[in-house]
Amino acid sequence: MTGPFVGTIETSLAFRMLGSRIARKLKIDYDYTPPWSYYDEQHNRECVGETRLGLRLSIWAVPRRGNDKSPFAPVPRPYWASGDQLLAVGILPRPAFEQICRRVDLEARTTDGERRQSSGLPAPALPDLL
Repeated sequence: MTGPFVGTIETSLAFRMLGSRIARKLKIDYDYTPPWSYYDEQHNRECVGETRLGLRLSIWAVPRRGNDKSPFAPVPRPYWASGDQLLAVGILPRPAFEQICRRVDLEARTTDGERRQSSGLPAPALPDLL
């Protein structure tokens, strides 16, 4: 089952390993049911569901080119690799995880406001602090 808010956030990921700095794109796919009252377009009413946040992380992988200098050698293509291991307890620092949660909640609140306005309902004010 998917929640009322499903989306993707792209951001950057940077880390150091063995003296090298690595920078990659990070894609956060989310499926979110917020703890607050939201507008349900399918039922044309306000709803409150059981709070749930599903996350899937993907890292833009840039393969190294091999030693084969032949013009016929295949050129490795970048691709999205799973980054879900970063979500394991103890790997991603708590402040970073909380920042992801705040960003998802802000995206959902913005989408909820747009849905309410398109249905002729007043959009609730965004909270001062997320």
